[in-house]
Amino acid sequence: VFSSLFRQKKSDMGSLEAFPFMQHTGDKPEPAEGGESVEQINIANLDEIDTANVVVLNYGKAIDGEEVNFAADSGRVEIQSSEGDYFEVAIDATDMGHVYHVCSIKNKDGENSLVNEGVVMDLGTAFDKIPGFSLICE
Repeated sequence: VFSSLFRQKKSDMGSLEAFPFMQHTGDKPEPAEGGESVEQINIANLDEIDTANVVVLNYGKAIDGEEVNFAADSGRVEIQSSEGDYFEVAIDATDMGHVYHVCSIKNKDGENSLVNEGVVMDLGTAFDKIPGFSLICE
């Protein structure tokens, strides 16, 4: 699923009622100057998904060919399950790259586990290694 800033059609934001059973709620800039952009993705039926990859992409700088590290922009990803499990990752890697593979949520026989990936990569590597990533590059 894609944020409202990068979608080409409304269905790119996903659906909770049909596959992919996840939906991006859109980008909501905070009112304070320099405030964070808030993006939320809801997942309705994780049992129907083998693996969900959580990825942060600095799309603008990637398209412009600018060097970037995530420590310069900072940010965080928060994941909370309906059972109340909570996971937070600071997006502050100093490695150079446009893609930060935050984590993956894997489903095995109805049991979900979260794997902290913490890998920074370029677009080409993400295209090759992260299933579905090619959709944003097309």
